[in-house]
Formats: sequence, structure tokens, C-alpha cells
Amino acid sequence: MSPTLDLGSREFKVAAACIAISIGLHAAFLLVARVGSFNEAFSSVPASSGVHVRLIAAEPMVAAPVASSDPALQPLKPIPQRVARSARPYPSMLEFRPVDIPPRAFDESPYLPLGKLTRAPSPIRPVIVPYPQGTAITGNVVARLTLFIDEEGNVARVVVGSTELPDAFVQAAKDAFEPAKFRPGLIDDTAVKVRMVVDVEFEDRGEKRPKRNRQKTS
Repeated sequence: MSPTLDLGSREFKVAAACIAISIGLHAAFLLVARVGSFNEAFSSVPASSGVHVRLIAAEPMVAAPVASSDPALQPLKPIPQRVARSARPYPSMLEFRPVDIPPRAFDESPYLPLGKLTRAPSPIRPVIVPYPQGTAITGNVVARLTLFIDEEGNVARVVVGSTELPDAFVQAAKDAFEPAKFRPGLIDDTAVKVRMVVDVEFEDRGEKRPKRNRQKTS
């Protein structure tokens, strides 16, 4: 039978202490050997060795051209400058000369006489012709006018038949009748262009009251 190991015996405690002491001594020896080799290696480095730093001016960074995969997005070429050509002398401007355009001839043929109408034109409002002021003529003056009235009742033309009539009376008659508005002449129910003769009497009564007009059939 093998002898039984008593862990609490004095002999076992002495043996364990010896083993622990032996392990501690071996560890201390190894530590001293390592420290010595480190010191030797560190002492072999020259004392003058160190890190030297030198500042260098940085060069400007140039962006590299980006290559485009799309051929349609290539950079444009610079446009060459064009040399301006000498200005060509323009021809001189023609002298402006006003030209008197003769008035358009008035066609009287479409205007019918009153004898062919079933209803004669009539003024919508009475036409008053004032006696001209500042004239050397005194007394009553009679002027015969021919009115050309279109199918809308507008006076297209006024013709003064009295050649001896002073200009002041002619102008007064035209100024009164040209803007006048008439009920158009009719053939049955159709409005037509009409030629109508009117006698205008300028009556001098001292207070220059105008005289109403008398209509005549042509």
C-alpha cells in the first residue's frame, strides 16, 4: 500500500516552502538577466543621436484635370480673337423732299338723285349754320350746297355751287353739314347713297341768328 500524503503535516509545509523559494530565486535571476541586456542595448546607442525636424515650404497644389467619360462634356476650346474690319463708308442719305399728294378723286356716280328714292334723307338733328363774324358783307346771303350722303347717313362730301360766295360763308356751311348725321335715303326698304341739293340762307338780323335751311329736290 502506498503511504498516505498528509497535507497538514510539518514535512509537507517545509517542502512546499522550499519549492516556493526555489521558484522565486529562478524568477529573480531571469529578471536581472533581462534588465542587463536591455541596458547594454540602450547604452550602445550614440548619445548624439536624435530626431531632427526641418520645415519645408509647401508647394501649391494643382488640381488634376478630371477626365470625363462622356465625350459630349469635353472642355471648350478658346475662341480666337477676330480682327475688326475697317468700317465701310455708307452712302450719304438722300435729301428728304416732301411731296404733295393730290386728293383722291371723289366718285359721284353711285349717289342717286332724290327723284329715284321712296324716302328722302332727313337730318336726325336740325343743322344750324351760323352767320360768319367779322365779314364786310351785310344782309342776307343764300348759298346752294350739294350734299352727298351715303347709305349709313354720313355726309361724304359737301359741294358749294355759288362761286361768288365769300370763303367765310363757304367754310361756315361745310363746318355745319360735314359732321351732320342723317337718316339715310331709301328705295323701298334698302338704304342707298343719295345726292341732295340744299339752299342755305344766312340771315343777318343784327344779333347774328342763323337761319334754318330749306331743302330742294334735284
